Amino acid sequence: MSTETETLISVQALFDGDFLSFLVAFEPTDTIEEACDKVAFGVINRRIPERPGVGYVMRREDGTEIPGNLTVTEAGLEDSDYVTVGFSS
Repeated sequence: MSTETETLISVQALFDGDFLSFLVAFEPTDTIEEACDKVAFGVINRRIPERPGVGYVMRREDGTEIPGNLTVTEAGLEDSDYVTVGFSS
């Protein structure tokens, strides 16, 4: 058994403008930018149209924006947290 095994962090996520929130698993080492991509993958071009050239932003439940260069661990995300992801302005 490896001592370097990392545990996934599962959060409830909602993409701005969508009507479904869903469970998304992040690696602790994922950047917030990568985590946004994982949330968007389940929504963009399914229920929300793509906006070419526009990035994503993640916000905590209180609306605070999480910098995209942080890792999930550095951002302090934990299991069962609730986040929203949307297009950056």
